[in-house]
Amino acid sequence: MSSCPTQPARTGGEILVECLKRQGVKVVFGMPGGHLNHLYDALHRHQADVRHITVRNEQGASLMADGYARATGDVGVCLTIPGPGASNAATGIAEAFSASSPVLLITGQPEAKFAGHDRHKVFHGLDHLSFFKPITKWNGSVARAEDIPSVVTRAFEALRSGRPGPVHLEVSSDVLSAQAQVAIPDRVEPRGTAAASDAVERAARLLSSAKRPIILVGEEVVWYRASDELAELAALLGAPVVTSIFAKGALPEDHPWSLGDIRTPEAQKALAEADGVLAVGCRFLQFETANWTLKLPRLIHVSADEHEIGRDYAAEVGIVGDAKSVLGQLAEALRGKTASAWGGRVAELKAAWTARRKHPLVAALQDALGRDGLVAVDVHITGYRMRTEFRVHGPRQFLSSGVYVTLGFGLPEAIGAKATFPDRPVVAFCGDGGFMMTCQELATAVQFGLNVVTVVVNDNCFTSIKGGQQHQFGGRFIGVDLRNPDFVRFAESFGVAARRVERPEEFRPSLEWALKASAPALIEVPPLRS
Repeated sequence: MSSCPTQPARTGGEILVECLKRQGVKVVFGMPGGHLNHLYDALHRHQADVRHITVRNEQGASLMADGYARATGDVGVCLTIPGPGASNAATGIAEAFSASSPVLLITGQPEAKFAGHDRHKVFHGLDHLSFFKPITKWNGSVARAEDIPSVVTRAFEALRSGRPGPVHLEVSSDVLSAQAQVAIPDRVEPRGTAAASDAVERAARLLSSAKRPIILVGEEVVWYRASDELAELAALLGAPVVTSIFAKGALPEDHPWSLGDIRTPEAQKALAEADGVLAVGCRFLQFETANWTLKLPRLIHVSADEHEIGRDYAAEVGIVGDAKSVLGQLAEALRGKTASAWGGRVAELKAAWTARRKHPLVAALQDALGRDGLVAVDVHITGYRMRTEFRVHGPRQFLSSGVYVTLGFGLPEAIGAKATFPDRPVVAFCGDGGFMMTCQELATAVQFGLNVVTVVVNDNCFTSIKGGQQHQFGGRFIGVDLRNPDFVRFAESFGVAARRVERPEEFRPSLEWALKASAPALIEVPPLRS
């Protein structure tokens, strides 16, 4: 239903921006081009309501939109021209697909009258619908300006229901320039689904009979904002909580029942000792399950996506429903249950995890960022240690490329997060190889006053790849050694405040300096050893 009457005739670009505004979109990331001129003209008229952040490469746009989505828990939006702009953005869309992140990619398209010709013969031609279909939850095209409201509504229904994922929408240049009289639809609100009562009862019986139940948490708990329900159920059951990479912080990692990431030794021990697993919103990722060899006892699997249940691990009880509703239903069914037999074992495991020595860079980041800070971790050897060593105090504070393993992830994701939380400390934690893949986005950060801090661990090498070559081939290396610029001078050329650290004790004060800087800042550090 529309909340306003039909308006005077407007261009398709104007209608599209009005629809985005109605959906609550406040920031878009993108790069202009001729096919999008009428959309950008509309953005100019509405710039007080929708901020446009211009990127230097469309991969940056899609990763920034992903960072925005992960940090806010709502839809991130990016815009690209057709053809190479769209294909440049594909890496970030695939990243969002692997992380179940609600990102809307809007691409231009040549005029509809050319649709009968081979796409590869058309200026900026690409068959976007075929190209993006495997890496999106839904994608579609707009045939007429009059159809924009209904198609945008359909896109946001996909973005805000079930398991989140990216959506792609293409709009041709003549649709954006055409005029139409339409009503702007109401905002699509997120929709949850409560579980069937018989499934909840069977799960409650299984959990009641387990002496050492454990809760394994996936990203759906974060997307459905179910942290409070998770904490309540953990306390009722007396059950430790272990998280997937994308759910890190769903329960604060200093909470008494949290054993952190599934790859911590203590989490692995708890899983081995458990006799019942409640898996909520989990997808059982390859790395986290050691190539699906991880042994799980009696399993209850909860997901908003019915196709995930039983896909990789057989579930004794499968429950289709959103995490917030189902955790609440289970808590209600289990009130008065006798506490588990874990006793002091969880506290013992937690103490061992807390006492483990951290890498010096990780420890300094932990202290300097405090409880409110947000970190985007690029793909590098020190960054891998962040999963198990960095304590996260809430959901959406730890952004990581946990499945797609996107080099260059850190900086644009941090910029996307900073765009929505300008007053929170945000750090991109990068290796030199990954940083060089998206380093041009320093210009974006400077231009738009997004004061992210970038830490570059520089050893002039693709270190993790070199380690694999060492292990397999005994020291025959190729393609892994790098010749990098002077990162301090490089950053300063963009207008970024920059320092180089030589010793471990210099890092924390440099980080505190960077977090207080009035401009984006960069710290170059050697690969300090723990």
